[in-house]
Amino acid sequence: MQPVEFELSVAETGEDPFRARAWLYGSDTRGTPFLCSWSGACPDGVRVGSRVRIAGRLYIPAARGNPGERDAAQGLAARGAVGVVDLGRAANLVVLQTGAATPWFHLRRLRRRIGQRILRTLPSDVAPLVAALLLGYRSGVSPEDRQSFERTGTLHLLAISGLHVLILAAGVHRLLRVLGAGPRSAAAVTLLLAVLYAPLAGAGPPIRRAVGVLAFYALALALGRAPDVASALGGTALVLVLADPAGVHRIGFQLSFAAVAGIAWLARPWTERATRRHRLLARFPAVRADHPLRLRVSGYLLRAFPAALAAWLSTAGLVAHAFGLVAPVAVAVNVAVGPLVALLLPANAALAAGLNAAAPVCTLLVRCLRSFLKLAAVLPCVRVVPPTGVVVAVWMTGVAALRRRALCGVVLMACSTGAALLPRAPPTPGLVLLNVGHGQAALLRFPGGDAVLVDAGSRTTPKSGRRIVRPALQALGVTRLRAVVCTHRDADHWNALPEILASFPVDRIWCGGDPPAALRRAAARRGIPLGRARPGQVLYETQGARLEVIAAATPGLRSSNDRSLVLRFSLRGRVFLLPADREERGLRALLAGGAARCDVLLAPHHGAACAAAAEVGRVFAPRLLLVSGSRSSSDAAALRAYATSEPWTTWSDGCIEVSVSRNGSLTVRGWRSGRVRVCAPPR
Repeated sequence: MQPVEFELSVAETGEDPFRARAWLYGSDTRGTPFLCSWSGACPDGVRVGSRVRIAGRLYIPAARGNPGERDAAQGLAARGAVGVVDLGRAANLVVLQTGAATPWFHLRRLRRRIGQRILRTLPSDVAPLVAALLLGYRSGVSPEDRQSFERTGTLHLLAISGLHVLILAAGVHRLLRVLGAGPRSAAAVTLLLAVLYAPLAGAGPPIRRAVGVLAFYALALALGRAPDVASALGGTALVLVLADPAGVHRIGFQLSFAAVAGIAWLARPWTERATRRHRLLARFPAVRADHPLRLRVSGYLLRAFPAALAAWLSTAGLVAHAFGLVAPVAVAVNVAVGPLVALLLPANAALAAGLNAAAPVCTLLVRCLRSFLKLAAVLPCVRVVPPTGVVVAVWMTGVAALRRRALCGVVLMACSTGAALLPRAPPTPGLVLLNVGHGQAALLRFPGGDAVLVDAGSRTTPKSGRRIVRPALQALGVTRLRAVVCTHRDADHWNALPEILASFPVDRIWCGGDPPAALRRAAARRGIPLGRARPGQVLYETQGARLEVIAAATPGLRSSNDRSLVLRFSLRGRVFLLPADREERGLRALLAGGAARCDVLLAPHHGAACAAAAEVGRVFAPRLLLVSGSRSSSDAAALRAYATSEPWTTWSDGCIEVSVSRNGSLTVRGWRSGRVRVCAPPR
């Protein structure tokens, strides 16, 4: 990071009251665009068209360092920016010229005020969900709530989708019609309010899609034509693609249009067939008088279930391809929470409009929604190896064929499912060291495809579990972890583990001492056995591979780093040594115990300076040295003492993959750097 100071012309601004962060996009005098962020609020003088002077630290995001990780550099380039400037605080931003107060500026300021009002009015466990459902602020949602939404297939409720816009628009349109407005004027007013709501909700792709569909509907009514879903959806897609061609590749864009297209194509004929008898019964006054509640409930279920099933079928292939996840309970859960969401959104809107009497209603509905989703999250959620694009295309073709050639569609879907479930050749066993910044996350791959995760945490990368470790495990084809090992209590070795326990089936957890409270709670919540590892204990073993503990909490060592577990992974005649965060005393105690040579050494304590480094390098004599950490936390002299060869570091090489072939040869690859080295098999 280098210090910079220059002037910018502001093109876009934003703020997140839950993270207490604000940001702006702007271009310098040469037209070079930058993204700037700081802690605190966005000053009123910072508007589109303003000219500001900023002082901060500039950094250029590196290319993605792990499989499955979001490419921050590519995302920044898609927005046109070349770098990120961290201002630290708002005092490092000086407004030189204030831009015009456009309607969009007032709407964004209104969004901030509504978010702050929600924070002040509602309880701390309710406010984040209300802000996410109404305004699109998702940063305040707790990991536990996010996991409940994800495992039940209702994550789209957190990312404001067309469902939210259409529910609010339908309520406004019906109210206007009741008040006597004509169809054209009601449609025009509804469209205007939807356009004004878009910036309040963050103006994401689903919001733009929903507003576009409403615009085409209003245009059709204005021209005296019957609205058509397919035409409206196709026209909206064309406009959005022309405006932002790169958006086609985003999973949010694909899921949004696939879900609506599936509902429009499949749900309508299914609903007509399913409700035929219900519509007939509803015509009789005696039936309406004797069974009013039953008619309403059955009518809702007969309409909601086909729509939920159509949306799930049309998006299941994309979700499996992108996230390696299949949630069979999503259809039933979405049908069940539909009435809650339909009641919650108007209540949220009333609260945002200043009606404080709606606060107890919002609180009750949100807590009911959370409780139901927590119960539903216990139901099975299947982790799968992400299918290929061809398999997803066959699935989508089968879904499209269900309307007119049901048998052909079922056959195509069955074929794609079978192809996705076909056993694949297991990956070459070895070790995968993820790039998590200052921290450690090492995946051990055994012959046959079994996997064990040793540590998962980071001090420098926030939310590393959701942003790095989980996507990487999905991309590497991991669907189950035979064991998870927490070497010690330092947060940069375990703070991503609760996210992993919630996302993958785990057989057992081993700890090097008393487990952290958050890890203990996460294990208890999912019924995962948790034990304390002892020296000499074999934690997992298959034919040709063994993971064992060679040192644990040595008596007389008080430092938590020196009491870390030391693991030895033996694979096809090769030995990997993982000493975690052991420092000088812990390493000398390890050497005194009669440690043997190894082929691959994971640098102790992220490669920090250590007086015992030369002795460790002489005794273990590793052929490969791997370093997980950051450049500032490592010591060049210590790394040279550990091994004579050039070290492989996560900050320069990214994710490091070391594989062991059947004859024992080692192949090491750097995910970011692209360099490869092959070590001949032992003689």
